[in-house]
Amino acid sequence: MSNNAPSSRISFAAAALIVLSNPLAGCAGIRTQGEMQSRDKGQAVLAKYRPAGTVPVLPKLTGGGPPETFVRFAIYNHPQVEAAYYEWLASVEKITQERSLPDPRLGFEADISKMIMALMPGLMMDLPGPGKLRAAANVATAESEMKYFQFEAAVLQVAYGFKKACYDLHFLDEKIRVNREMLLLLVDLEKLSQSRNEVGKASMQDVLRSQIEKEKLATDVANLSDSRSRF
Repeated sequence: MSNNAPSSRISFAAAALIVLSNPLAGCAGIRTQGEMQSRDKGQAVLAKYRPAGTVPVLPKLTGGGPPETFVRFAIYNHPQVEAAYYEWLASVEKITQERSLPDPRLGFEADISKMIMALMPGLMMDLPGPGKLRAAANVATAESEMKYFQFEAAVLQVAYGFKKACYDLHFLDEKIRVNREMLLLLVDLEKLSQSRNEVGKASMQDVLRSQIEKEKLATDVANLSDSRSRF
């Protein structure tokens, strides 16, 4: 019995070294359907949003260009969209972590019953059942799907915000243009009222009314132009 004890301890140590040399062997688990679908979706979005890992080459922005060019530029360069994108990718990686077995952990237990050995190496592993792993993977997949919708919502929010700003700017430009044309008409009307007043065909009240309307419209144009400069 005493002669076999050393060989038993050597065999145990060798087995422990084999496990330690390859701690991840057999821990990867099996891909779930949701994980594969999430990774396929990630590759499809990656090919469009970050081909080759960088922002795609976009046409230069020029005044008077099509709104779609500006919208694309805003989506591909907006930090909110980029943050949502990488959070989604991280959630896809989490699916793999959740459905995989944890790494083995080595623990040392004191063996009080045997005073010859101070410490006895023991191998301790947490091995959840396959059902728990699938359930954890399903939860992670649902969270990843939520992150994808958050990314999609960020894209739509940026696109909507930019298009709304474009429409507001276009409306403001048109309003300034119309008011300036009306201002020119009021200037002519004021001159006409003054001429008619000089020959007694119009009262001074008509002249003052034209001046008041002209000054009011000039103030509106100034305020609109100031708002335009803030875009």
